[in-house]
Amino acid sequence: MLQMPIITSPMNVKTNMNQTDCPVLLRPTALTVFFVLLMLAAVTGGSFWLDETGTAYGASPHTLGQWWHLNSTSGRTELQMPLYHLYIWAFAKVFGIGEYALRLAGALWLAPGLAAFAVSFLQWRRRLAAMLVLATNAFIWYYANEARAYSMLLGGSCMVLAALNRLASVASPAEKEGRWLGVFVFGLLTVCGSSMLGMVWASAALGAAWVLFPAERLLGWWRQSRIGWILLTAVLAALGCFYVWTVRQGARVTNIASTDWRTTLFIVYEQLGFAGLGPGRTELRAGGLRSLLPYVPGLACYAMALGIVLYFGMMEFWRQSRRKTAGLAIMVLLPWIFLSALGVLMHFRLLGRHSAPLAVVWFFWMAVGVAALAGKSGWLAKTVVTAFLGLSLCSSLIVRFDYGHSRDDYRRASQVAAAALSERQAVWWNADKIAAWYYHLPLSDSQPDPGKALLINNLTDGTLASLPPPQMIVASKPDLYDSSGALARYISGRGFHLVASFPAFNIWAAKE
Repeated sequence: MLQMPIITSPMNVKTNMNQTDCPVLLRPTALTVFFVLLMLAAVTGGSFWLDETGTAYGASPHTLGQWWHLNSTSGRTELQMPLYHLYIWAFAKVFGIGEYALRLAGALWLAPGLAAFAVSFLQWRRRLAAMLVLATNAFIWYYANEARAYSMLLGGSCMVLAALNRLASVASPAEKEGRWLGVFVFGLLTVCGSSMLGMVWASAALGAAWVLFPAERLLGWWRQSRIGWILLTAVLAALGCFYVWTVRQGARVTNIASTDWRTTLFIVYEQLGFAGLGPGRTELRAGGLRSLLPYVPGLACYAMALGIVLYFGMMEFWRQSRRKTAGLAIMVLLPWIFLSALGVLMHFRLLGRHSAPLAVVWFFWMAVGVAALAGKSGWLAKTVVTAFLGLSLCSSLIVRFDYGHSRDDYRRASQVAAAALSERQAVWWNADKIAAWYYHLPLSDSQPDPGKALLINNLTDGTLASLPPPQMIVASKPDLYDSSGALARYISGRGFHLVASFPAFNIWAAKE
């Protein structure tokens, strides 16, 4: 978790420490309620995409023993997200494995993290700026609405940053320091338990603490609760051993693509909130950088406003402590560089969701920049703040409501395939197997079977030619399910025509 708190002298904040000076709507309880309501607004009951159906599949066993057997033998990355998937399994036993329920389960971890992030600012103007930045960021809206571990990872990261920010802002009484140290520990455990990658990001949080606080203060915290810190170290060591075991068991991320300059740019693009102002993910995945061209005017306007906000935020950091700013920047960059290098060497694609703790740095930087600009006299600075927050909100609302930004629409694809099967048509299913299970589409994964769609993922030209020809082909993401291009050649050579297209799916029908 990457934190870059502003280091403020106690003398500079003494007039801001009294909670009675803070507007009621910016106090901890009100902010918590606000972010819970925001999560309720962000979460939808739309179709799961393929990774989310894996979450539902992992949460489906009836007993804890069955859950462990399924997740420990599947070779899927769910095994490397132990805290999240154990929590989701327990949540599903009460609320079921429906789309809305499983997404809301993760979002509920994000809400207290966002509230803690805003509350960590002593000055109410910065607190308000933090609340507005978080409430309008498209990255937060997107991952609040996904049944994956990243909302938990993001929420824990916000807690760690919040604790470091508050502890670095002012020397508090021991009782209050204890509360924020508790937030730090809880957030750190959440980050490390929610994902194996969280262990790497957690190292940045510990490094940031080393940069931020003098040795005397760190030793004081150690003396106050030696047993607690020893237990924390033991738990983190046990988690590290568990993750090593999962790798030995064969749990791996998908290796369909590698990390390169484009994926690195996409991390920044996504986390800074550009997503809703550009093409949908499926369109961007298919068209690459060229798909951005029609959206350049809106993206450029947002980039200009964002750039000014980040500039003023950086000036606040730099003015207060150049040495600490440089040290914290190193703590930010090292895990990112390490994971990017790992992605290149081990051929996996590092994306914004894997780097969720990095997003917290951007949020903090933006909040400080917004507060700095809003505090300046004159209309120009306030116009920039209004433009930035307005475009950021538009981006979030587009991500939330525009169908073009929807994930893989497995629900609709399964309905189309099921309708064709009911008419006694032969259907080929070139998409995720577990998603078909979740949406109750009967599949055959070996030989054609009347009343079932035939699974044909990554088959060869010869195998496809040997099968009885279908009347319908339901195809998704060729880089995943037709990596050799055999199905594309089959469709072209047999004269199939496109009858429907929706997020991540093309439906092909045979000639009459």
